[in-house]
Amino acid sequence: MAGAAISPLMSLFVLETQKTMFTLPHWQIAYSRSSLVVILLVIFICTLSAYLASRQVIKGLPAVFLRGKTKKVHHIFLEKVPLFWNRISDETKWAIRDAFINRVRVLMGIVGVAGSMMLLIAGVGMPISMNHLVDKAYNTDFLYAKRLTVANYNQAAKTY
Repeated sequence: MAGAAISPLMSLFVLETQKTMFTLPHWQIAYSRSSLVVILLVIFICTLSAYLASRQVIKGLPAVFLRGKTKKVHHIFLEKVPLFWNRISDETKWAIRDAFINRVRVLMGIVGVAGSMMLLIAGVGMPISMNHLVDKAYNTDFLYAKRLTVANYNQAAKTY
């Protein structure tokens, strides 16, 4: 809902930033049916995945799920190497054991950090790339030695 309220304002902001770089005869925000279908599909998939992930919790008693489960003590192969294991601190032992036991959580953390870094780099690099592209297009690629000036554009448009 927040996206539906904010998107018209953001669209106007994006159009205003693009007007300084490009010259078009008519600037208008256009929403198509395909974008509406994509939005509804994303909402459906997100709702379905949230329901499927939480359906067991919905059926049970809240106190049972808030209490949690008792976990078994897991030993990892590094504990069998006393030369290494006895030299590290307890905090490091805990972190290593947790990383080996919860591999999916560690992998999701790595993917999340890598994705965030990619978004930051793209966010910094895209404006620079676009400004360079516009500068290159109008100052390097489209340099002409001749210029044609038309006194009556409508007459020239009918003729040609």
